[in-house]
This record gives sequence, structure tokens and C-alpha cells, in this order.
Amino acid sequence: MPQLRTVTADGIHTWFTDHPHSVVNGHLISNETDSVGSCWAYRTSLTTHVTQSFLLGAIGEIDDHNQGGHCLLFDGRITFTFGPHNDSQFKYRTWNGVGDFTNPANWTNTKGRGDGEGSYSYPSLFRLSQDTSRLFFFSRRWADGGGVTRNLSLRTVSSIAQDNVTSDPWSAYTDILTLSGQRPYVKRYSNGVDRIDYTCSSTHPAEASFNTVHHFYCKLDGSNVLRWYTRSGASDVELTTPFSPNDCQRIDDGGSIKRWVSDITVASNGRPRVLWLRYPNGDGSLIEYWSSTQQTDGTWIVAKVVDGGPGNDSTEPFYHAGLCYDNNNADRIFLIAPVLSLYQEQEWAVLSNGASFTKIGDRTTGAYTGKRLRVSSPRNHGGLIRSVHAVGTYNHFQSYNTSVVGFW
Repeated sequence: MPQLRTVTADGIHTWFTDHPHSVVNGHLISNETDSVGSCWAYRTSLTTHVTQSFLLGAIGEIDDHNQGGHCLLFDGRITFTFGPHNDSQFKYRTWNGVGDFTNPANWTNTKGRGDGEGSYSYPSLFRLSQDTSRLFFFSRRWADGGGVTRNLSLRTVSSIAQDNVTSDPWSAYTDILTLSGQRPYVKRYSNGVDRIDYTCSSTHPAEASFNTVHHFYCKLDGSNVLRWYTRSGASDVELTTPFSPNDCQRIDDGGSIKRWVSDITVASNGRPRVLWLRYPNGDGSLIEYWSSTQQTDGTWIVAKVVDGGPGNDSTEPFYHAGLCYDNNNADRIFLIAPVLSLYQEQEWAVLSNGASFTKIGDRTTGAYTGKRLRVSSPRNHGGLIRSVHAVGTYNHFQSYNTSVVGFW
């Protein structure tokens, strides 16, 4: 019988780096940032419940955005991205996949790439099995130095070296998504083969009287050229990079309300689904959890899931407790919302292709210290550990002391 167990005693993950959790060979692989801002990699046996840890980098600043993501390489190694929030480089280290996880001899040294091209955050690395010759690295790039515009950018790399060389053969960056004077926020879902779907908000909800939520995707063609698309009615329309959120299909109701994105998946019929936040009072006093599901004709079913309560960050009122799809089942949602006076992790079912929802039950019950937040469903979990979340003291992104727990 699955039990709520501690994965890391001191850790937290951020929203917009994909993905902080996955299951590889019966182990939960995690990226977390501790309460002093250092970045760690974790490997937890889902059989023995033993967690091994490796310090990726002692960052020297407290910020829960320091955390990175990771990617299982085609040769079985695992590359972990990490680094300070808005770093001048993106940084990464690679574990050899078979040796002692805690032994530095089984890891590459820290590598990075930056070249004065802007500060980086939310480093996310993907592989697509149709093209085994390269990996795809997405991040938010501070395009105008110390200004405001922050683009979604892409680099590719043809190989990550086995040894401790300081650099790998990365391409130059390509800006994909941009909006002058704004910072769109992006979530991604990959089928692992040839396609990555994206949802984005046009900007941060604190920085506009209202903002919008959009969908676009990229796909490898028959020659392994990565092409970008959005939807116009029942037709796919190819985009030329860089494009803006306004060039992409809007998936919400278009009203003058603040919004933010939380997760994206693809249903069994091949159509994307998006979870997003709606702020009806224009602030964080009430956060609503909403869903949009694309139909075959290109239209979207838009429906409210449930109220998520007020924001949980004293300085960032739009921060929400969290909701995500079950990574192995697009018909299931994990979310954290009030139950009486306490926030609990809950499981909900998607009904009628996204037109309605029903609560299956509470996954946590009873009292706890602090807050529950940032529920996440590990990639490729296979039912072994379907969700994790942080619990503990959380004041804001530079003041927190949380552990990460999950059911297995």
C-alpha cells in the first residue's frame, strides 16, 4: 500500500523548469534546491526507500528558482541542469548512470555555456527519439541585458562528453518566443519521439491588467528539421521564429482577467490539454484552477476545475499551491487546495473530454506544519510514484524551509 514518504528532507522545486522529477530503473530522480539555495540531485529507490544525494552546486544565494531539470540521455547517463536564478550561463553536470550516485568520480565536472548572450533561467533539456543525433535545450533568456524582455530560447547539442571537458558542441541560440517588454511563462510536454507541446501566458500576471494563455508546438519533420506550429481553426499553421504569444492560438475565454499557466499534457486522442490559473479579483486573494482541452476542429473546451484558495507567497501573491496532470494519465489531475482549513493534495478525474471534473479523493489528510505546495507528477512513473509535493515553511521564493514528499 503506498504511503506518504519523505523524498528529500530539505528541498523544493520551481514551476517553470521541465522536468524536476522522473522515474528511471525503479528510482525517483529529482532536482531540488535546499533552504540555502544550493542545487542537489537525488536518486531514491522506490523499493528500499533509500535516497542518495549529490551536490550539483553551492550557489551562494537563497532562491527556489535556482533548481534545474534533468534528462535521461540515449546512452543511459543523466544530465542535470542547475544554476542561479538568471545566471549568465546555463550549467549542467552528468552522472554516468551506473556508478555510485554519491561519488564525484562518476560525474562530469560542471559545464556551461553563456557567451554574454543574456541571463538564463528555467533550464530544460529534452531528447526526441526520432533524432538521436542531438538534444534540445530550452531556457528563458534575458534578451536585453538588464531590461525586461525575456525570450524562450533554444540550443541543441550533438553530444555531451563522457569526460570532464569544459565544453560540449552546442549550437548558437535561437529565440523562439518573444514579446517586447514582457516575460512570457512557458510549460512543456514532450511525447519523447518527435513533438513538444507548449502553453504560455503572455506575461507575468503582476505586470499587466490582464493577460492571456496560448498553445503552440514544435515537431520534427521527415528530415528532422524542427518546425513550429499553432492552430487556426481545424488547420495547423507554421510559425516563423521568433514569434510572440499573440501569433499563437489563444485557449482561454479572452476576458479581461489575469491568468497564469501551470501544466500541459496530451490526451490519448492526441489533443493537448492545459491547466491554468485565473485570478478573478485581479490579485492573489482567490486563485481559480481552470482547464482547456483542444478539440479536433481546433476549438477549446474551457472549464473550471475548483477554487485553489489564496496565493501562498507573501511577496508574490499570484503564486498558487499547485496543480498538474498525472504524467502517465491525462485523465487524472493532482492539485493542492483547501479542505476545511488545511491545504491537502487531491486527485481529480477529467470527465467528458475536459468539460467537467470530479474529485476522486484526498491524497493527504490531517494537520501539518507550514504549507503544502508545488505538486508534480514524475515522468515515466509507471504507477510507482505518481506525485510529489513540497511541505513546510514557505514565506516567499527567498525564504523557505520545506521537504519533498511523495506516495509510494
